[in-house]
Amino acid sequence: MRYFYIALLTLSIVGCTDPVGFTTRQNMQDTAEIEKARIAANAQIEVAKAAAKAEEYKATQSTVRTGIIAAVAPWLLLIVGASVVVCIMVNWQGRIAYSRSNGPRLPVTELHRLASEQGYTLVEEKDQLLLVDKTGHIVSRRSIDA
Repeated sequence: MRYFYIALLTLSIVGCTDPVGFTTRQNMQDTAEIEKARIAANAQIEVAKAAAKAEEYKATQSTVRTGIIAAVAPWLLLIVGASVVVCIMVNWQGRIAYSRSNGPRLPVTELHRLASEQGYTLVEEKDQLLLVDKTGHIVSRRSIDA
């Protein structure tokens, strides 16, 4: 048995520097601490990268929105301007048509005098006045106002 103890003592002195394993546990704890710190640092880097990408996305969206507005605004102004021009034209055409259809009405006696001065005759038929030239052709028709 004595040889056994001597062999064990020799083996422990020569082959193992840490027979109970304290150094190995400490190395494992140190390695774990280093790994935790590395993982935390990588996580902070990834968070910073994600924040940078988010800011870049916001800037890109702002630029895209500005580009869309810059592309659409001239066409929108052109459509609005054309609509205003069309409304003004329709308004004036309506005014002109209204003034032509409802122009100043002269009394029939005044119309007879004007027609005779210009060499025409004014003939009354039912509810119309006919302006007739010397050859007998009807030049104009006009309804008689009540």
